[in-house]
Amino acid sequence: DERLNIYKRFAMLETDSELTDLLDEIRDRFGKIPEQMKKFILSIKLKLFAEKYKIQRIFETRNHFELYFLGNAQKEQAELNEKIEMKKVVITIDTVSPKGKNNEKDTADNLVVMKVKKTDLLTIVK
Repeated sequence: DERLNIYKRFAMLETDSELTDLLDEIRDRFGKIPEQMKKFILSIKLKLFAEKYKIQRIFETRNHFELYFLGNAQKEQAELNEKIEMKKVVITIDTVSPKGKNNEKDTADNLVVMKVKKTDLLTIVK
């Protein structure tokens, strides 16, 4: 099925340029992208954005996004903070290891939460 093949290709994307190439191909083959597909594409853009900036989770509120950065992603936080204003919400959140004990030694397991205006984030993601 052609549609399933396209969704598989979306799932395998690793860069913004690969996404752009795939979207160009879809427009060439099928014409205008429907509104429902645009929402799906935005979710793919957010996924690529999160991978680039070492964001573990993006939580959407009414007017903001909360970005959960890996504790060792200071460089990525600083780079993003040059582009948009971010406000630190919580210093760190210790995640629970698979055995049920907190592993505070591994900074990659600690999350730093930053709050960003929804409109600001969508401007740089789109």
